[in-house]
Amino acid sequence: MENRSTDPCYPSLNDQVDPIASRLESISTFIGELSPDPARVKVIAVSKTVSVDTMLRAYKLGIRHFGENYAGELEEKHNCQEMSLPEVTWHYIGQIQSNKIKRLSGLVDFWHSVSNRPHLERLVRAQDRPKVFIQVNLDGFGQELNSASPRNPPSDKRQGVDPSELDNLVNFARSCNCDLVGLMGVGPGLDQGRVDEAFSWMGEMTCKYGFSELSLGMSGDFKSALRHGSTMIRLGEAIFGRRANPASLR
Repeated sequence: MENRSTDPCYPSLNDQVDPIASRLESISTFIGELSPDPARVKVIAVSKTVSVDTMLRAYKLGIRHFGENYAGELEEKHNCQEMSLPEVTWHYIGQIQSNKIKRLSGLVDFWHSVSNRPHLERLVRAQDRPKVFIQVNLDGFGQELNSASPRNPPSDKRQGVDPSELDNLVNFARSCNCDLVGLMGVGPGLDQGRVDEAFSWMGEMTCKYGFSELSLGMSGDFKSALRHGSTMIRLGEAIFGRRANPASLR
């Protein structure tokens, strides 16, 4: 499915006859109402800890993009015969580990969390023109500004390049043998003002650099992301409902 999210309360997978279909219908409605260009929006189903059977249900309902956070889980699902389906696109959205780039290079279609030169260099050595997003750390948005910088230094909570270093990393990526398709970000918290400020800035940067894609918005903040021009929203609970968090494959 290219277009389809839901509201803050997500019932469990067993609460309805077809809860995934209901949630996807809600997502599609929000995309149509909020995005400036609904036809360009792609829904990435974040499928970490989700069973292959449940992923197949989503596929039958139109989902074609799946996002994984862990190398081992991505490998297992990608290589599962049941997931050898037409048009499936795999997105790696977790923290990139240098020692796992090579083993994932033939499996990942889009890398969403590139935030430094060494990872870019390893990616272009392992894969021919990898499609990459630069992840920007948005944690400083909406916080009290300090006098030395337009943004506070990013916290250690999340990965991503400091906004002040974005120009340098974009220029470096464009000199590499990669396909730099856009920016990726994780919302800076629950405060709507902070989220809107960060997402607005990401939309401005996407226009500034002339990128074709913007990977922005998760289950709790995808509506704001759509308003600010996100073309890829990464949704887990909004599609699959609340689920247990068993030890993940890594």
